[in-house]
Amino acid sequence: MNPGSGMGMNGPILLLITCYALLGLLLLALCLYTRWSWWIKSVAILLTGGFFILSYDAMTGLLGFPTPGRLPERFLFHYAVVVQPEKNSGSKGTIYIWASELAREGPVKQPRAYEMPFDKDSYNMFTEATRRNKQGIMQMGQTLEALPASGVNTFTRYMSSSRTQKVKMQDLPEPALPEK
Repeated sequence: MNPGSGMGMNGPILLLITCYALLGLLLLALCLYTRWSWWIKSVAILLTGGFFILSYDAMTGLLGFPTPGRLPERFLFHYAVVVQPEKNSGSKGTIYIWASELAREGPVKQPRAYEMPFDKDSYNMFTEATRRNKQGIMQMGQTLEALPASGVNTFTRYMSSSRTQKVKMQDLPEPALPEK
């Protein structure tokens, strides 16, 4: 949803809850007022329950949670937060990255939160990029592996693991201004 659409941040969530409630009422009506056999009603209830669980898992990316999917091929880096590994708790550590996908014309989307597993090289690179951003030197990132083309493989691109993804950071080049 666009920020100026009038629904606000909670509008889509409330709409989704309303749709779920209506679907539940429809299922209840079908189970109470039809002469379908019990096994058909049971399958309908199980499928609907499974749909609720799957759609909730799919919607977490829309609710502001960081995606464990791959970073875009080229992106404008905004900030990173590093959660260091802890031996006592067994936590392996995580790096949260705030970035916008880049096209030739500039950022093409609103910023998105990404999640990567902690490793020392990524920690050093994103810490340095954050430091340079704070100094006013904008940073651009680029993934070093080829990603699937958009289209049929777009779903695969975002659902694939970022565990082996390598990233290179650099200063954002100055924009080329047209001659007068």
